[in-house]
Amino acid sequence: MASCKDPEAFLAKADEVERLVKGIIANDESAIKDADAFIAKQEGTPPGNASIGVDRTVISSSKSKPQDQAVPPELRAMERDIEERHQRRLEREARANEKKAAGNAMFAAGDFEAAVRAYTDAIAINPAGVALYTNRAQAHLKLKHFRLARDNCDTAIRIDENNVKAHLRRGLACQALGLHEEALASFTTARKVGTAKDRPLVDKYIKEAERQQTVAAKEIEAVKAAHSGVDPDLAHLEIAINDMLGSDSPKTAAALSAAQALLTSVIRQDLFRAKGGLRVLEVVGPQAEANHEQGDSKSDQHQAEPDSKSGKQQQLVAAALDTLAVACKGNDASARAFFALPETLGLTLESAAHDTLMPNAVALLTTCCTESASLTAIDATVAHRLCDAAVAMLCKPNQSSENTTGALDWLAALLQDDRARRHVTKCAADLFGRVVAHLDATFAAQDMAGLSSATSVLVMGCNHSALRNHVAKHCLPSIMATTLAAAQILKGAKAGSPAQVFAQGASVACLTAAYNATGDSASALQTPEWLAMLAQHLGTTTTSPVAPMVLNVLSRICKTEDGVAYAAKELPQLVETIIHHAAVTDLSVQKPAARLLAQLARASVACRRRIAAPAQRSVLLDLLKHPDTSVTGNAALCLADCCHDSAVCADLVGTDIVATLLDYAKQDKSALQGNSAIALARLAQGHKAHLLRLKELRGIEILQSRMPKP
Repeated sequence: MASCKDPEAFLAKADEVERLVKGIIANDESAIKDADAFIAKQEGTPPGNASIGVDRTVISSSKSKPQDQAVPPELRAMERDIEERHQRRLEREARANEKKAAGNAMFAAGDFEAAVRAYTDAIAINPAGVALYTNRAQAHLKLKHFRLARDNCDTAIRIDENNVKAHLRRGLACQALGLHEEALASFTTARKVGTAKDRPLVDKYIKEAERQQTVAAKEIEAVKAAHSGVDPDLAHLEIAINDMLGSDSPKTAAALSAAQALLTSVIRQDLFRAKGGLRVLEVVGPQAEANHEQGDSKSDQHQAEPDSKSGKQQQLVAAALDTLAVACKGNDASARAFFALPETLGLTLESAAHDTLMPNAVALLTTCCTESASLTAIDATVAHRLCDAAVAMLCKPNQSSENTTGALDWLAALLQDDRARRHVTKCAADLFGRVVAHLDATFAAQDMAGLSSATSVLVMGCNHSALRNHVAKHCLPSIMATTLAAAQILKGAKAGSPAQVFAQGASVACLTAAYNATGDSASALQTPEWLAMLAQHLGTTTTSPVAPMVLNVLSRICKTEDGVAYAAKELPQLVETIIHHAAVTDLSVQKPAARLLAQLARASVACRRRIAAPAQRSVLLDLLKHPDTSVTGNAALCLADCCHDSAVCADLVGTDIVATLLDYAKQDKSALQGNSAIALARLAQGHKAHLLRLKELRGIEILQSRMPKP
């Protein structure tokens, strides 16, 4: 670098040149004017006569001077200094990016502490790298270092106030620290500075922040109410919570009992959560362990005492599990908070693996998992951990029927979440083998609770295609056999007897499982024995609780051309029975009945004639006036197919059928509108009187505009 009499002045001049060059590159007009003045000062030229070159990458001299005029040594030194600084900056960024890439790899591998170290090394090299701070903040979030995460985001925002990730992660850190207003402010800023692509995620965070703010407000309200004396039981509950979380075991047991009795309202559940009651297992568990060790240290002559204490310890843990179940029942905020406590969840899962404590632990886990909102809000790792524990319990040998039923209830609740369904695909064979074995055992024992639990797991599992295929292939034969056996029990059961009640419940549960297992193709159900069983159920009474599911299964069979042709051929006499069910004022029966009649009318001339017979036709006309559009739509479609027969059209002359269908054809509801238009066209073609009536009502133009496009 060129020498200079005043090094400090030279360096100041170099910094000024660097600032001006950056401004020129950024097309900053003020920087360009400053550069003009700077050049004029250096060359002794009036400011107005100095200019910047067109490409704005070189500071040129006066317009009147040639470009090759000698440049002062100071400017040459500045240029070299700027270039050297630029190269050093590039080298720093390259080295920092290497550290950043290493940190990203460690983060992806789940080693968050190593990732933090790598990002810290990168920041030491390049302190101005915004992404380094936001990445380190994310690693701190994973480690639950929420204050450090917030600090890193604050630094990133000071460097770049429009960085979306910095605002988002700052919001998450504040949320975890209970600073709900700050979190909401950060998310709102992220939405403001982000793009349209960012908004769905940001809106999700904003919604969660608002929910947590509401939850916090409810907790504050509950604490205030406890101290106000308005509700003495709230004050008693607070005392019980304090005793429950103490170190005195006898006092803890009494406090748990009192808390269970007092947790009878949402505000009391909120107080329980606000005062830390959800952590009771973290207190009771160590107490029980300490007492157990004291008992083990006693001499053999007092061997009976440790056994007695062990029983008391288990009772204490069981009471804590039961209290938590009451505290979380029907309270989404408490269920979410339960899943967010790793130590409490771990102790609960340990209890679930204990034969004595399993019913209590499973009841708690089922209660929390049933709160669907809380289940979908939990971390994927927690969801997988819950699944693994439930499957392990079910596959445990020599498990009691009661414990298996409880575990199935828990798993059925878990399988509401698609992450859980995906996770259990890897063990589907063992899992569903155990489920089917429990189905068979509980049916033989006429244990309705156990049977319902087994079929619930099958039904929920069928919401995932891979699991549905497994159930259809490996479990459906057993489901069908159980359904047929239930039908046999119903044949000989007395009305109102326990056997009839069980058989009806088993039939509904198994038919539901079969319906879900078959998906769009129910070819496996197209057997004479199965259809005869369905006909038997429909023939008993129109008020049978089995009827809605039977009609749904028949409709599933008739969804394909082969299926409906088979059903129409094997059971044409069913038409009258289905019509009788359609006349029942029960929507759960009328909807599948109307759909099934439309399917049969489309497939078979014989079925159309039975549906349109004078004795049955009034039911179809009544269905056309039903308030439910799916019922009226299917009734209109059924009538349209029946009107292929001109005799049916003739029999309908003099009724208000044309006016009714025309009203539907005017509505803006595609299926009902289109089906009504088809029925009107068929009526007009089948008999001149209907055509004249249609013209009289000025319906030709409406009909033409509403007909479905080919």
